[in-house]
Amino acid sequence: MEKKSQGFTLIELMITVAVLAIVAAVAIPSYTNFVLRAKRAEAKAAANIVVQQLERCYSQFGSYNNAGCAAVAAVVNSDQFNYTVAAGPVTPTTYVVTATPVAANPDPQCGALTISQTGTVEILGANPIIPLTNPLAAIQACWDR
Repeated sequence: MEKKSQGFTLIELMITVAVLAIVAAVAIPSYTNFVLRAKRAEAKAAANIVVQQLERCYSQFGSYNNAGCAAVAAVVNSDQFNYTVAAGPVTPTTYVVTATPVAANPDPQCGALTISQTGTVEILGANPIIPLTNPLAAIQACWDR
């Protein structure tokens, strides 16, 4: 009586490897994109905290750059230390808050995110997802996602 060999054939193993490669090819870029968007959300949240502090200073002192305003000189790290957030330049009536990615966690698509006292948002030092022929769309892609 012949004994049947048990185990996987080479073809079965190759099919399994091919399926895993296809799944990885779809999952890894999707995961990377999700992580970048989460880091941008972290940057926006940290920038908004500094903006709120500056607006409180303006309400309290009538000026964004009053000496009693701690937000003017502060450089804040985001929660997960992926961005540093700083206000500057700050004048009595204007400010720009910039969230800059730290060197260990660059954001090649959006670079640094900025917001001003009018709510105007920009991206600096980026290789945008959307070409700069349509800068508003590139800014929106970075700030709205």
